[in-house]
Amino acid sequence: MPHPFRQRSAEDIAALGCWALQSEAQLTPKPGLVDCHNSGAHTDMNVKLLLHSAEVLYPYFVELAEVGCVHKKDEPHQMFLSAREIGIRAEEAMLHATGGINTHKGALFGLGLLCVAAGVLGEDAEVETLCAYVAEMTKGITAREMGETRWTRLPEQERWQRSGARGEAESGFYHARNIGLPVYFEALQRGGSQDEAALRALLQLMSHLMDTNLLRRGGQEAVLFVQNRAKEVLQHFSIEEVEKFDHELIHANLSPGGSADCLAITLFLSAFSGGPVFFRIKEVDPCKPIHSF
Repeated sequence: MPHPFRQRSAEDIAALGCWALQSEAQLTPKPGLVDCHNSGAHTDMNVKLLLHSAEVLYPYFVELAEVGCVHKKDEPHQMFLSAREIGIRAEEAMLHATGGINTHKGALFGLGLLCVAAGVLGEDAEVETLCAYVAEMTKGITAREMGETRWTRLPEQERWQRSGARGEAESGFYHARNIGLPVYFEALQRGGSQDEAALRALLQLMSHLMDTNLLRRGGQEAVLFVQNRAKEVLQHFSIEEVEKFDHELIHANLSPGGSADCLAITLFLSAFSGGPVFFRIKEVDPCKPIHSF
C-alpha cells in the first residue's frame, strides 16, 4: 500500500512548501509566466527573484507548521486567525525582499494554510484530509472579505469563479485536487518526467481555472482565450506548441498567475498522494529547461 509523505518536523513541512514554489518557478517553458527562459508577461520579476522569494518564506512556513503541531486541539477558525498573523508578517517580508513586488501572495495564502493543516494532522495527513481541514479553517472567508451583500448578489457559479486564492482554499483546493493532481500522476504513470507531468498539469489548470490574474489584465475575453488555447496545446502537446503559446501570452500581456499558484499547491499535495514523490530537501538546482520529452 503506498504511503504518503510523512513529515518528521515543521521544518520538513516548510521545506516542502519552498520546494513546491521553487519547482513551479523553474519549470520551463511556462506560457505567460516567469521561467528560466524569460519573464513571461512580467516586466518586474525574473526566476532568480522568485527563487529568492521562496527562500524568504521558509521560516514563516516553519512557524505556520509549528502552530499546527503545537495547537492541534484549537478550533479550525481559531487556527486560521493564528495563521493569518504569521501570514501577514510573511507577506511583509516577501515584499521587503523583492522591493515591493508581489511574487507569491496567492501561493503564500494557500501553501501557508496547508503547512498549518499538515502540522495539525501529522500522520493522518493525506490529500483529502489536508484539503478538508483547510476548507474548514476558511469556511465563509470569501463572503466575509468580499462583503456579504456583494457576494450574495453574484450568481453562485460566478462567486467561485471570481473568488481567487480565498475561494480556492475555501473549496478545499478543488482545482489542484481534482484537475491538477490527476493529470500530474497520469503523466508520471505513462513514463513522463516530473517536468512534463507538471507542465501538463499546468495546462490543464489553465484550461479550467477562472484565473483572477487574467480577469484583471484582460477581462472575461482573456480568460476564455487562455482556457481554449490551453486545451488546444494539450491536444497537440509539444515543447514547440508550449513555446508558441508562451509568445502569444507575452505579446498579449497575459499572465495566468492563478494557475501557477494552483500548480505549486498541486506539487505540495503530490507528496501526500501515495504516488511518486520527488520532494527532497536540497539547495536549489540551476534551471534545467525542458528540451524534449
